[in-house]
Amino acid sequence: MKGLVFAILMLGVALAPGQPAEPPREPTALERATQQLLRLMRDKDSSQVAHTAILDLPRVYARNGWTSEPDQFSLDLIREADALPPWQFEQQFNLLSGRLADRYLLDERQQGVLHDLLEREANTFIGQHAGQLIPIVVEALQTRLAGEPYTPEQVARWTEATTPVVADARQRLQAASAELMGVLDPQQRELVQTDVDAANRRIDRVQELRETWRRGEWDPADWGLEEDPIQREAELPDRTPQRRQGQAGQRSDASAPENCTVAGTEGRRSPRPTTSSAEDGDPWARYVRDFIRRYGLDEAQQQRAWIIFRSARERRDFHEQRYGQRIAQCRHELAASGGESLQRRLGELQKTEATMREMIFEEMKRRLERLPTRAQRRTAAESEEQKTIEPPVRTELSGP
Repeated sequence: MKGLVFAILMLGVALAPGQPAEPPREPTALERATQQLLRLMRDKDSSQVAHTAILDLPRVYARNGWTSEPDQFSLDLIREADALPPWQFEQQFNLLSGRLADRYLLDERQQGVLHDLLEREANTFIGQHAGQLIPIVVEALQTRLAGEPYTPEQVARWTEATTPVVADARQRLQAASAELMGVLDPQQRELVQTDVDAANRRIDRVQELRETWRRGEWDPADWGLEEDPIQREAELPDRTPQRRQGQAGQRSDASAPENCTVAGTEGRRSPRPTTSSAEDGDPWARYVRDFIRRYGLDEAQQQRAWIIFRSARERRDFHEQRYGQRIAQCRHELAASGGESLQRRLGELQKTEATMREMIFEEMKRRLERLPTRAQRRTAAESEEQKTIEPPVRTELSGP
């Protein structure tokens, strides 16, 4: 949301009067809304606006069962972007393109295609839909900053206004992913398709919810705000008994992330700096431990290293499960009927599984390599050099 606010603000700057010689004219609705957002940023502490969350995404993800590796990657990416100030739009853009480039192991040419694609789509999307988005962003921020609860009628109006925006976003996702996959190899295309499939499932669920919101049946729990103090004080007569019962059945301990504060970015789980016993035998975990030891990473860096490891491990396990099922089915068919085509298919599946595993491991290594500072790299290099020039230790031989 903060990135969207900043993008709209930049659009507002572009729309603001910049040619004194032009004759005065009546501002358009888009210009008026943009100026309203700019005034909001000036009148309120900008940091207060920047950290005003409109919904609690971790709760939304958990409640809707978006727990697969591709789902968690999207949530982590949003969290990383939200950790940046909203005015650092270029850094947010570089974060998005860099993380996707790492995830799909893009070469330099492919990264260029991705960068141009993201830039074009972002500019076009904001340019086409700013008129629908700006007034909603302004109203949502003003409501939260004033300590007022959202109402079902308010959300119904927003839902209606953003119907063409959501439809266009989905269409653009399909077209952009297809364009990107045109420059990828088969393994990279499968990685992209996995994320696209997960995104489509999330969009399908949101579309289901939007139908209830359109009817005025929005519930704060839909946006993870059931524990929000502003919303809890509000009496919402439009919350039907059926909806309350359905939401209550979903509010288990597992549905709300641990240590999750409402409507803020503080709801992240604290990363664990150490491995569990189950990870001790994982060769990828051993690589991370050796990496930490080699560069002498501090506690914060170690936490990030283990986050990177767990992300890679989840992705690896996700694809191993997918290919394991395919390989098991192919082996079953091969045992039943035999045939060269099935044998070739089995070999292709095994080779692809190994390739995917290698790609994910290489992504993990690339992300780890960004952690050490220059000083840590220099110290590690000097240590390695010292090892190569030290003479072997001489031992005294006993005996006659």
